[in-house]
Order: sequence, then structure tokens, then C-alpha cells
Amino acid sequence: MTYDMKVKRSLILAAVLAAAFAAGSANALLGQDRAARIREVYSPDAAAQIEAVVEEARRNGVPVAPLYDKALEGAAKRVSAARVMPALREYSGRMQRAQGLLGGTREVAWVVAGADALLKGVAGEALSSIGQDAGARTPVALMVMGDLMEAGVPAERAMEVMREALVRTTGEEGLLDVTPALHRMVRDGALATDAAGRMLRAMRDGVSLRQMRDAAPGRLDTSVRPVPQGSDPTRDRPPV
Repeated sequence: MTYDMKVKRSLILAAVLAAAFAAGSANALLGQDRAARIREVYSPDAAAQIEAVVEEARRNGVPVAPLYDKALEGAAKRVSAARVMPALREYSGRMQRAQGLLGGTREVAWVVAGADALLKGVAGEALSSIGQDAGARTPVALMVMGDLMEAGVPAERAMEVMREALVRTTGEEGLLDVTPALHRMVRDGALATDAAGRMLRAMRDGVSLRQMRDAAPGRLDTSVRPVPQGSDPTRDRPPV
């Protein structure tokens, strides 16, 4: 996936998450529409199995619209029902776990983003911490945390970057600069873990994520003093 595609993906996913926030009372009607579509594209037996998974999730308080969407995505890709069912059960369980880690929220965007973050390797403790610290920005923060982990940033460093970004930015747009800033540095030759460390130091030196994102090749660290080889660039000076 190219840099531009990754940026586009982040923006699209953020828009989807925002739309999920606005869904509100429309969810019940959407669920009915999705259920009807399930019966159209699956055999009666497979549709009944899908409904059983959905009903169990509903009883547990887990949002069901994403489960319908997952099943419909499988049908669109011509995935067999035999493969869709275990994936659906796993997704339901992952959403339930994310929901618990996020304080039992019923917000679809939070639960979906949490489930996606778990899939990308974000630990439960980190998920809960972000849910407590990020407030209304939690879905996008979880998405970005997952992107950092997926890019190969170690969990502890990814969490440091996320915490700093939450302090240094406002709104979802600010957080959305994290991933392209990281990939910008990687495209210039840095390993993901080193890029994350440089981002962290730069933020603490007052460099914005947008500046890092838009920096010309070879000029990513003009505002950041070099440090000796082998040292930790995030700890050679105290945070601002």
C-alpha cells in the first residue's frame, strides 16, 4: 500500500467512524435492512446461523450492524458460509472484549475501532488507557494506535507517541497526522521504531505533526538536534 493510499484510508476510515457516531436511532432500521439482505444472499441455513450469532451479540449488548456488514462483505467477496461463520463469531467476541475494555460503551464507533485495534495487536491495557485519555477522539486514537502497531512500532513506543499526540493536537484531524508523519519518515529511510522515536522527540521540541508530515525528503529533522548513536532520542532531554 502506497503512502497516498494509506493517508486516504485513514481519512476514509475516520469519516466512517464519524458517521457511526451520527447513526443513533437509525441503527435499528439499518439492522432490519441488513437482515433482509442477508436472507437474499445466503442460503436459508447459512442465514439462520448468521442470525444466531447476531442475536447472541444483541443479548450481550454488542452492536450488531457491524456483524451484518461483515457477513455481507463475505458474500460480496464470494467467501463461503463455512468460512464466514467462524470469522463472524471471532469478530463478535473481539467486539465484546473491546466493549468491556472501553467501559461497556454502546457507541458503535468506539467498539468497532477497539475491535480493529485488538486485531492489529494493541494490548487490552493500552486500549483501556486510550479510552480513558482520548475522550471523544477515542475511535480515531484507537485507529491510529493500530496503524502504529501495524507499521512495526513497538507497543510501548507507540503508546508514548499516542499520548504525546493527544496532548499536542486538538480534534480528530490532528491525530490523523500521526500515521502519514510516520510513513513520511519511513519513506525517507528510517525504520518504523526509529521514526516513532524521532516523532516523539520532535513533538516535545515543538514541531507539529503536520510539519513532519509535509517535510521535504532529507529535511525531516532540521528542527531536531542529533543524538549520539545508541542513545534514546526521546529521553536525552526532559519533555516540554
